[in-house]
Amino acid sequence: MELFRPVVTDATVKTACGLCHMACGMEVMMENGRLAKVRGMREHPYKGFLCPKGRAVAEYVFSPKRLTTPLLRQGSGWKEISWQEAMQLVVDRLESIRESGDARSLAFAIGMPVLLSGTSTVGLIRRFAHVFGTPNCFSVESICYRCRMLGYITTLGQFFVADPENAACIIVWGSNPDNSSPPLGVKIRESKRKGAKLVVIDPRRTPLAALADEHLQPLPGTDGALILAMLNTIITENLYSRDFVEKYTCGFSELTEHVKKYPPEYAQQITTVPAEKIRGVARMFALNRPACIIQGTNALDQTTSGFQNSRGVAILQAVTGNIDIPGGFIQVPRLRVNIVEEVEKVAEKPLGIDSYPLFYGVYGREFGEGQTMIFLDALLTGQPYPIRAMFVCGSNPVITWPNSQKVEKAFQNLEFLVVLDQFMTKTARLAHLVLPTGTFLERPELCDYYNLWGFPYVMVRKKIFEYGQCRPDLEFWLELAHRMGFQEYFPWRTIEEVIDYTLAPSGLSYRYLSEEHPEGLYYGQQKYQKVYAAGV
Repeated sequence: MELFRPVVTDATVKTACGLCHMACGMEVMMENGRLAKVRGMREHPYKGFLCPKGRAVAEYVFSPKRLTTPLLRQGSGWKEISWQEAMQLVVDRLESIRESGDARSLAFAIGMPVLLSGTSTVGLIRRFAHVFGTPNCFSVESICYRCRMLGYITTLGQFFVADPENAACIIVWGSNPDNSSPPLGVKIRESKRKGAKLVVIDPRRTPLAALADEHLQPLPGTDGALILAMLNTIITENLYSRDFVEKYTCGFSELTEHVKKYPPEYAQQITTVPAEKIRGVARMFALNRPACIIQGTNALDQTTSGFQNSRGVAILQAVTGNIDIPGGFIQVPRLRVNIVEEVEKVAEKPLGIDSYPLFYGVYGREFGEGQTMIFLDALLTGQPYPIRAMFVCGSNPVITWPNSQKVEKAFQNLEFLVVLDQFMTKTARLAHLVLPTGTFLERPELCDYYNLWGFPYVMVRKKIFEYGQCRPDLEFWLELAHRMGFQEYFPWRTIEEVIDYTLAPSGLSYRYLSEEHPEGLYYGQQKYQKVYAAGV
């Protein structure tokens, strides 16, 4: 079998890069059945931007290290098997687990490539878990972005995103967007050129820090003390938005009393940032409205105070009245969709939620995952019950979860480990069965930018070619569900049908987006809630 089999032979296909969370618009030029070139898509909101990683995508998808066929462990080595054999092996093991009466002993670990590939894929995996009878889905979110989502929602009632394009003051906190989110770095630089004040809070001297009006370099992990000192300055110097605070907040008197204990001099001892610099940045943020804080994805999250750091950022936005106004924290219109994972859920909560109940959900919004760190303890001890089998989907926990030796030891306790990935990772080497998955150029996919970066834009990725025996994740889960007899809950035959089901409430479809708007389209217009606008 030829490794490379084009679906498109001579055309330029508009799609979205899938190598990071930004999903930049990409044009893939196919000539004579080969991938000739890629470039940025000018019609896309990122206006043709494509980073070096995106431009070198051919090196990724055609890497000689890619998995191209299912692999079954045999002793210390591997045996190539067919997909038919692989699927039958998985079905037999899952049916054995169900017949044992303990479906909850099956678990799923979902990685960022899957989490960022669209709500349909994640939803289908979680749907499968609950139909099978287990609540145990996990992801890297246990130590990642979930802290921010929970912190903002518990503080502000809903999730908000920063709007640097319209801001008069921007704080970039624990982030280097020039490298990690380049289109965002472009927006920040454009606002700076238009006159916006720029503050960078980062121990490193990044390119944006060199451009900033002020650069604070706290010791890593001391951001909470810095936040408290800024609140102390803003409140004690009466720089807060009195009108907004009186009309739309509660607990301000308690907050005032609390932050009295944390003047900038206190924070200086912890952060090493001079007290006067802290006061200066607090004043700059409060007096130059509208203002927003761009929080790094992991820098403030991956500490013991990650949740409270995000709450502090949200409070800074609220006390200055920078909520739901252009240039502050804004809410983006959401695409109306069917939630694929919506099915009668297992009553029992996933592992770790007894210890961390807030992590599962807040204010009626459920995130549907257990706490990964507690899950590892369950794998090692068998308490409160044993986990026998596990699917790892687009994730490499041995490298990306804390304490690699503990992760490796825990995974070795599994009776059956299946890894779906594009490469033989360190986690895949521990598996009993490794299944090759397709890249973002080898599968249809829904790409909603509300979920990716907070603006009302949607497009679809297209299947441009096939590679080896690699299969899209969604295709695997559909076939597995059907083989398990779950057709009632999985009525779709193709990935396109799943996407159409997801899009149905919006009036859009995969075919419409693929053929009529291959570059994507805006599905809504940014609006600001009257209740907030009236108070600022």
